[in-house]
Amino acid sequence: MASRSSQTGAVISAKGLEKRFAGRGRRPVVVLEGADLEIWPGARVLLRGDSGSGKTTLARCVAGLETPDAGEIYCAAEGGRTTPADAGWPRRVQLVRQAAGESLNPRWTVLELLCEPGEIQEIGDGASRRRESMEWLKRIGLPEGAAGSRAGELSGGQRARLAVARALTLQPALLILDESLTSLDLSEQARMLNLLVEAQERAPVSYLFISHRPGMIRAVATAEMAMEAGRIRR
Repeated sequence: MASRSSQTGAVISAKGLEKRFAGRGRRPVVVLEGADLEIWPGARVLLRGDSGSGKTTLARCVAGLETPDAGEIYCAAEGGRTTPADAGWPRRVQLVRQAAGESLNPRWTVLELLCEPGEIQEIGDGASRRRESMEWLKRIGLPEGAAGSRAGELSGGQRARLAVARALTLQPALLILDESLTSLDLSEQARMLNLLVEAQERAPVSYLFISHRPGMIRAVATAEMAMEAGRIRR
């Protein structure tokens, strides 16, 4: 479930988020207004809404890429709360953006791209990261020989799967997919969703799907919410 009366055990809790940006006139533009969100272990939450409703700003705040003007975001972890200001937050929350495959360095090899997140977060050693990366290669449906291929040589769907696998190598508690399936054709969307559901069988990860065209995401979602004018409505 994505919403409960108690916050204990929630993967992520966001309460009363407010965010404003400078407008063309004197008045700031209100993007988030009292937004509340809780994600629970194993959840696959669909957050839908029109463009400009505040979905991406919410995603960036939860991922620690934007700082809300008011409200709080935290996880009740062992030893106390952790927040986006903590150094370990990127390992807890990962964000995959729209057309994420296009953001991959086309000159890097598939193996380099899969190993990089673990290198940055200093997870394991080089040999263990390479082994794990080769396992992910199989999971996303690429042959072993693709490890030495450059990202620019892959199809759009393959790059999208690679971008998601990169995020999952960190074993985050929450993976946010912000319109990450929108640009894919139906067969690639289905393949991506199967990959994500299978990943939950191997590691305790929850998902927040953000989309203005939910489509087949509804088939795997465990909860659905709508965002309108900076507020989340259930």
